[in-house]
Amino acid sequence: MTQEECEEVWRRVAKLTSAPVSQADMFALPELRTLGGVHQIDGHVHEPVVVVGKESVVAGRGVRIDSFVKIEGGLGCVLGAYSHIPAFAYLNIGGGALWVGEHAAICNSVRIVTGSNTMDGHSMSAASPRELQRIEKSFVYVGARSFIGTGSIVLPGVRIGEGAVVGAGSIVAHDVEPWTVVMGSPARFVRNREMT
Repeated sequence: MTQEECEEVWRRVAKLTSAPVSQADMFALPELRTLGGVHQIDGHVHEPVVVVGKESVVAGRGVRIDSFVKIEGGLGCVLGAYSHIPAFAYLNIGGGALWVGEHAAICNSVRIVTGSNTMDGHSMSAASPRELQRIEKSFVYVGARSFIGTGSIVLPGVRIGEGAVVGAGSIVAHDVEPWTVVMGSPARFVRNREMT
């Protein structure tokens, strides 16, 4: 993947997720290389990692991806600088668009869903011929410096604000305000996150 192709993925995902990024954020990929199928610079990928549609996945400086992670490129997947994706996380399920902000922490076994088969298709099986399926693709935006706890599920169309914390095992079906803490199924506001 060329520098220009990476920049195009960043632009596309920024637009689809309405990510508040600057030119500097989008073009911070000078020493590009491929690690574990993910196009990034100066990061760590601990094999095995499964990347489907690797031409639509880019990552910023210092990203860490641990073993047994699965990432779908779909409409585009951007992992911001110094974000961490630990073991058994599954990102961009359903192939929509995913933006993970810089310094975001996504814990073990988190599922981020950006698309799905709908009930009004003739089949909801991904193995069925496409003409029998009705697939809706959306996006998920994970803000900078946010945290998604172990085993949480984030559903399509959700925006998790900057610095927000999602408690372990939560199901996030609605937007999460910046610098707040939510938890539960469905995730509900618990308190504001205070910095010391």
